[in-house]
Amino acid sequence: MGLKPVLTPVAGILFLDRPVTVAPDAALAFTSPNGVAAFARLSRERGRPVFTVGDATADAARTSGFENVLSAGGDVNDLARLVADHADHVPELVHFGGQDRAGDLPGMLLKAGISARTDVLYEATPASALTPEAIAALDAGGAAVLAHSPKGAERFVTLADAAGLCGRLQEAVFVAISQAAAEPLTARGLKVHASAAPDEAGLLAALAGALGLPPVAADGGAA
Repeated sequence: MGLKPVLTPVAGILFLDRPVTVAPDAALAFTSPNGVAAFARLSRERGRPVFTVGDATADAARTSGFENVLSAGGDVNDLARLVADHADHVPELVHFGGQDRAGDLPGMLLKAGISARTDVLYEATPASALTPEAIAALDAGGAAVLAHSPKGAERFVTLADAAGLCGRLQEAVFVAISQAAAEPLTARGLKVHASAAPDEAGLLAALAGALGLPPVAADGGAA
């Protein structure tokens, strides 16, 4: 797209050492690649059906050795619907995720008559500061900022304030992967372009639209 990427993690991932217990006929659910990695380090089980929130998480599951993987290609609501559509083959489901989660997947599935629970296998530890590269880009004005989650957007604003960049945020272009991820930014009075679909392709399409760039094709080239 001709843009220079600047990475600034707003949290680190701390994997937890906890026993993994799953009933013989239970399926697994993951809502992030971190959940896949957290499970894979604790268990060699790879033969179960796996449901994922999106394609990136599905790719992570397949890379970890899972073969029976279905992706909802959306958000946690889409994931709940996908699992419910396969309720006849899913008597029980265990969601392996983090301490901070968007949506109540077990609650949604329990309403659909599917026994479900979440096991927390990792937690996010907030970063202490934005990277110097990110601070410089924001201070220069005109940077585009991608928000991948509500918690990430919230942490970004907090760290930007701590860096004395409160006034500069009005000059940035904000693009969020979903309306939920946009809310912590709009609450600050910032203008946010939200993706039409809660995935990476939708996020990049929204970024291209916000900056007046040619649409991006699935293979990364210009559409």
